[in-house]
Amino acid sequence: MSFFIEYPGAPTPPMRDTEALRRAIRRHLLDLDDAAPDFLAALLESYLETTPTLLESLVAHRNRRDAPGLHNAAHSLKSSSQVIGHMRLASYCKALEASSRDAPFSEPMAGYVELIVAEYRVAQPVLTGLYEAFLAEANADR
Repeated sequence: MSFFIEYPGAPTPPMRDTEALRRAIRRHLLDLDDAAPDFLAALLESYLETTPTLLESLVAHRNRRDAPGLHNAAHSLKSSSQVIGHMRLASYCKALEASSRDAPFSEPMAGYVELIVAEYRVAQPVLTGLYEAFLAEANADR
């Protein structure tokens, strides 16, 4: 199953320690109340399936210079990113959400969109790997 979406012109983020990102998200997920592998796989699958649509929405609102639309999309992505434990992505969304609340569109908002898209590009393979690992663990438990 492929969850990757390509955004032409999205900046390539600086190299990051994806293993540290994987460990942090995995630790967060395992600390959830219902940390059963099948639940965690379903949670990640849902995130991976819905996030590309939210990113497309962010890009479309940016292109239309629509601050209220950016605010709503950033809020949704912030919340779901917090749930799975991707706190860096959630913090970028929080900054965009705050800057677009009751404000006219500004160029820094466009910069946040680029940063969010770039961050997801780094995280997507990590999240897919975690999804596949939890799914395999759930299937082994059956």
